[in-house]
Amino acid sequence: MRFILTLLIIAGLIAGYFRFETWRKERTENFWASECRKWVEPLTRLQGKSTTLLPDEANFFKLIHFLQKAQAAGVDLPKMITGACVQLEFQDETGEIIRKSVEDGYNKAQKLQLLDDMVNMINLERGEAALIKCAGWVDEKVAVGQIVPTAYAPEAACHLANLQLMPVCVRDAQGNTVTESIVERAIALERMHVITRESLERVKAAGPPKK
Repeated sequence: MRFILTLLIIAGLIAGYFRFETWRKERTENFWASECRKWVEPLTRLQGKSTTLLPDEANFFKLIHFLQKAQAAGVDLPKMITGACVQLEFQDETGEIIRKSVEDGYNKAQKLQLLDDMVNMINLERGEAALIKCAGWVDEKVAVGQIVPTAYAPEAACHLANLQLMPVCVRDAQGNTVTESIVERAIALERMHVITRESLERVKAAGPPKK
């Protein structure tokens, strides 16, 4: 009888340990998702309210810095970003596009080799431009450009789903040319209620002729 009681106590302790670990893991995941939300939200709550046609580079750079910090801490970035989207009540296509936009920004920062340099990390944390270290663009400043030109959809000027990292010289050379991929992004932005139907029609009119 005493042996059985001992087994039950041990089983209870083991079950309690696993419950505690599950609670601790969920709490940690919620913490990182909440921290991610702090950086994503300012870049997704500006549709229709932009007072400038310039992208919010400072917050975008700070978001990239945060993502690298989370990655270094061993955080599952896709899961964290998804959690942030859930907290912000971004669902279905909207949540998927926001998640992909965040991941694309981080992946581009890695491709441009912005994140291995300590000075770059300090600049990004301050919301300032970092220097590109990859071949062909060494010491060129990074910038935030827009996918859909503001000439056709000014309300999307600062929205995360319309922003992407690129060398500053590429950003400065951006014109108002509309490709099929830009039309596709505009269609998604209209479904997300980031741009108006009128803006979408302007983008389509400036795009390649329908086949």
